[in-house]
Amino acid sequence: MTALTPAGAPEVTEPGPPDELAATVRHALEVAASRRQFDTTGATPITVGVVRLPAAADGAGVIAKIHRTGTNREAALLEAAVASWVLEHGIPTARPLGLPTAVRSQMVSFSEDLGPGGTADPEERAVLLALLHALPTPTGLRLPQVAPAARLLRRLKALPVTVMNGAARREVWLHLQEVERLWKRREPLTRRRLIHGDINASNTVVGRDGIPRLINWRAAAVGPPGLDLATEAVRRDFFNADPRDYARFHTEYGHDITRDDTGRTYAVLAARAAAEGVITAAELAVHDPKWRPEYLLRLACLSGQGTPGFVYPWLWRTGSQLAPPPPPPGPSRATPATSSRAEERTVADSARIFMVTSRAFSTIAADIARLADGRVDQEFTGLDRAAVRLVEGPAGTSCAIEPNVFIEHADAPPDEHNAYDGYPVMVEIWQPNKDYDQLRAVARRVFDALAQAPGAAPLLLVWELEWPLAAFLPTKGVHDFPEGTSVDAEHRAHWEPWVAPRA
Repeated sequence: MTALTPAGAPEVTEPGPPDELAATVRHALEVAASRRQFDTTGATPITVGVVRLPAAADGAGVIAKIHRTGTNREAALLEAAVASWVLEHGIPTARPLGLPTAVRSQMVSFSEDLGPGGTADPEERAVLLALLHALPTPTGLRLPQVAPAARLLRRLKALPVTVMNGAARREVWLHLQEVERLWKRREPLTRRRLIHGDINASNTVVGRDGIPRLINWRAAAVGPPGLDLATEAVRRDFFNADPRDYARFHTEYGHDITRDDTGRTYAVLAARAAAEGVITAAELAVHDPKWRPEYLLRLACLSGQGTPGFVYPWLWRTGSQLAPPPPPPGPSRATPATSSRAEERTVADSARIFMVTSRAFSTIAADIARLADGRVDQEFTGLDRAAVRLVEGPAGTSCAIEPNVFIEHADAPPDEHNAYDGYPVMVEIWQPNKDYDQLRAVARRVFDALAQAPGAAPLLLVWELEWPLAAFLPTKGVHDFPEGTSVDAEHRAHWEPWVAPRA
């Protein structure tokens, strides 16, 4: 299957047979397909979360996309709306087949099957982008604005310390701060057009009819066209792609982004791509050890970026080029499928309740254990953290009480402040399986128990660090946020009246 790096190069692994689809994904696919009367017998995975369904009786093919866990209905609808809008405005793409449908916590959408026609070449990608960037900026789609560093900083903060230590984290953080500072000084990066946001071989395809198309509009946004253009140069400079491909690309497009401002604009774009490449490799290394050497290589490249004698290409590798790690010496030991340690989880595995309190973590843990039917886990309870095992949910369902490490820096601009910046403490709730509906229900029960307790402090319940679900203020009570509300500053009007003010 194929996972995409931020630089736009595909990270390829071998596709597995249909029976290797995760149970929750398979269930979502089968339920959504049955609602549309699509047959899933013999469905074939193409890339991660994308499945080719058998042709219908009329011969028309269907592609099913099971969106990333945590994708809400608003985001899935926006992706389909963008595809329909660009199709109406002359950009070849896969035609959406109806609206996305929700199956429990998974969104599933369907589009026409373009057939296994192949990948667009550099000139074809250039033509598609030139057509896209020439369009007027859509006014009715509520597209997000490109932010140079905000989402990358959030992903950085969420990385476990077992993969990225404090020194490396600070180095990438400082690198992104510099990207943000320089971004505002480059006039080409202030331009605003509709951009694709994820240009790569998997998203620029040629259908069975021979027509090149742009597909997968998940990352579409309003921002500088240079962000799309730089991906081709990044493949050359980071992944050692044939330099002639970029020459063909910019010649056909009619503009070489690497020459803007004598190379200064591309330097900022490449610096951003470098940071995102490091973060992506670190995220992949959390669950796949073969990515750790690649993460360290990318971190070394980022550390030396701009120093004398340190030049491109960097020789980064894609997933298909990575060798599996050697087995450890001595008798083999089975690795547990799950762990209760917070350091081994990812953002998508948990919900968080943010709190305004100065009480000791052990006291908070005791309160949660009493109010939400659990027991304090003494092994993980100390001065800087505490843990509670909950009775509800599968074995291993737990809470970790820790400092809120996601507060934006005091000097961060207002458009990077988040809903949870005013809460010094967070309670992370997770469980070892992937039943996200159950996890959300458990998290809500803990939130309600805390909100109803005498002398309750301000609380904020957030899903996957991205979507606020509910807030409690002692003077106002509980408020449930509409679906699609984000913790980001762009939705400040929705959450600001209900959250604790930034200290």
